[in-house]
This record gives sequence, C-alpha cells and structure tokens, in this order.
Amino acid sequence: MFVWVMRDKGSEWRALKKIRERGPLSFTPLVEAVCEPYMPRYGGVSKSPVAVLSALGDKLAILGSSSRVWFDLGHLLHVFSANDVAEFHRLVLTRVGSTSGLVTPLVRTSSPSVVIEAAIMWARGEHSGLCIRVDGATHLSKNAQVVQDILATSGLPASELDLIFDAQDLPNAVAHEALRDFLPISDTTRTWAVIAGSFPKSITDMSPDEYEHTRDRSEWLSWRDEMLQAGSWRRPMYGDYATQPAIYTPSPSFPGSPSVRYTCSEKYVVLRGRGGSGASGADFDQYIGHALYLRQQSYFCDVVTTPGDAYVERIAELVNGTGNLTTWRVASIERHLQVANAQILRFAPVLSR
Repeated sequence: MFVWVMRDKGSEWRALKKIRERGPLSFTPLVEAVCEPYMPRYGGVSKSPVAVLSALGDKLAILGSSSRVWFDLGHLLHVFSANDVAEFHRLVLTRVGSTSGLVTPLVRTSSPSVVIEAAIMWARGEHSGLCIRVDGATHLSKNAQVVQDILATSGLPASELDLIFDAQDLPNAVAHEALRDFLPISDTTRTWAVIAGSFPKSITDMSPDEYEHTRDRSEWLSWRDEMLQAGSWRRPMYGDYATQPAIYTPSPSFPGSPSVRYTCSEKYVVLRGRGGSGASGADFDQYIGHALYLRQQSYFCDVVTTPGDAYVERIAELVNGTGNLTTWRVASIERHLQVANAQILRFAPVLSR
C-alpha cells in the first residue's frame, strides 16, 4: 500500500473510478478539498460550499464503503474562516453516514485549534481514528510537540492515529532515521507514511520550442534509497502527489495546453503542447503526435504496462479521436499510480517488518 494525495477535481475522481472498477485499491487516497469552486473562472459563478462539500461527502462515503480514506479541508482556510472550516467537517459527516468509520479526518500541525477540535469530535464519535499531517520539513521539534499535544487532547491511543510526514517539494530534506528521532510515536501509530512531490508547480516555463522536458522523480528516488539503508526503525509507507505539484495553488484562470505528463521509472516526462490563441482554442490534434512519439520511446511502458499506456496506443492508432485535457490527465494518473505500485511492491518485505 502507498498514499496518493489527490485533489477534489474531476480528472482525479474519474481516474479513481476507473481504477476501482478494476479491483481493490493498492493505495490509500488522501483527498484534499480545493478552492477552485469558490473562485469562478471564465465568467462562471462561485459555487455554494454546502453543495460542493455535500458532494465531497458523498464521494468519500463511496470510498469508505470498502477501504480507508483520509480527507483534508486545510486548503479551504485560504477562502473561509477557521470556524467555517470546522463547521464544514460536520457538513461532510452528514453525507458520509454509515461508512464514517473508514473515513478519517486529517489535521495539520499548522491547523487552527477550532479545526483540530472538529476533527477530534469526528474521530471520537465515529471511531474513525485521526490523521495528523506534519506539514513541511522546518520546525520539526515544534511540530513533533504539536503532534503529541493533538494526541493528548484527542484522548485517542496511538494505535488509532495515522501519522503522515509531508516533505512537500523537498523530499531529501530529512532522512527517515532522523524523522524517527523527532517522531518516536511513529513506531506505534496505526499508519506511518512519508509523502512528497517533485512535479513542477507549473509547466508554463517549459518552452514548447523544446518538445520533451524531463524532471527527476525525486520523491521516489529518495524513498527508494532510504529503503535500501540498513536500520531497525519502522519504515514509512511511500506517498506522492502523482503528476501534480506538492504545493497547492488554485488552477490558473486560463485553459491548459495540450501537453502530456508521463511517469517513467525515475523521471517525469512532459511533452509540451502549444496552447491556442483567441477564440480558436488549442489544437487537440497535437495529442496524436504526442501518442505517436511516446510509443517510439525506450521508456514507453517501462516498469509496467498500464491502462494509461493502452490509451496512448488507441490515440496513436487513430481509433479513439484525439482525447482532451481531461482524458489525457486521467491516463497520466492511471499510468503513474500503477508504476508507483509496481515499484513499491519490491519493498513489501521491508515495510512489513
């Protein structure tokens, strides 16, 4: 098992639905609420938080019917008050219903006290346990104390706590052995995971004049190298953000370009498309060129062949149209998650110790 940090967006849910249709999940989803519904674009109108969070609760209920899922409302503090976000926990709970025992609220070491209190009330009342996210590699001593304070306030045993260290976009900042020294409670928590993400914040600085761009999958390389180190401490589960940045910012108010994000064994590949101008919009025929190019590369289907790769083949064979921003995003996510799972399985004996 590993952790996928997904955001409450259409393409992520579409990818997740397709994966669930093929069988049990090989990962635990950490679902982050996002701000875009409350920041209208393209002349749209702002959505009601009641409607958006009710829908989120319904989706969490489906996931929670068969496996553990964490949810994090922390990003909503950018647009709502702490009291509002605390109340949103209660709103989500009314929709989750009988599956609430597997739907676990997440708080951050930076969360306001009123939000922490709301999550603790959920954890106690629904017997779901509580997830604590240590957000960032700075001030670790202080954050370790915050973890202890939250646990003491909750009255929950460590065995009902899920502990996640979020290295964000600095996966090499702290060694796992050092994390164990800062967070010795990780030896006894229900879950212990380290998550990070090195996919760039934006691809707009990647010029279309240079067709193929690559970036190291530093979060994977760092975790893999840590697993190869000798040591007696409990090894954390792996987690990442797939082909999206670790540091969340709302999506820009302009359409994306028809680019492709492809996960390889040690790198991310971005095939940079060209956006449209004026009313013409982007030319999605570029996706056919991307597909033809991808399947000629030595890294195509490396590690494992996935449904995302099958999608590339269909586009290249001209039997599935061109696709669009959403369908290619779904294929990218499916590819990434199956690559990550295949790689992590190698370390199952270490993780089970």
